[in-house]
Amino acid sequence: MGPIKCVVGLAVAAALLPCSPARSAPPGPSFDCGRATTVVEKKICRTPQLADLDRDIAQLYAQALGVLSPTDADALRADQGLWLKMRDECRFQVPGNPHVTTDVEGCLADRMYTEKTHLQTVLTNKKFSK
Repeated sequence: MGPIKCVVGLAVAAALLPCSPARSAPPGPSFDCGRATTVVEKKICRTPQLADLDRDIAQLYAQALGVLSPTDADALRADQGLWLKMRDECRFQVPGNPHVTTDVEGCLADRMYTEKTHLQTVLTNKKFSK
């Protein structure tokens, strides 16, 4: 094999090798953690389980909007807004010494699992229901 064919052969072989980064960061939530400002957003960013749930919820929500009737999609959007307010209620902290706090992570996990299950049901039935 001549030198040019050898170089071309090596270039092709190198192009076919899988390229893996030295270190990949774990996937984050559906939003930019660099812009997280609330206790709830920061907790979701710092907790892989919650970040996974957030991504799942965002994906199921988008899929459900794609299969629902316009009326049901509007109802789901309104319900999602209410759910986000309920989710954000997990942030409560009572000032004092020491601070009295809710179990933010436990509260979020419970509410997020419930919402994920709800969205899975909506997607399966292709109909909004509460």
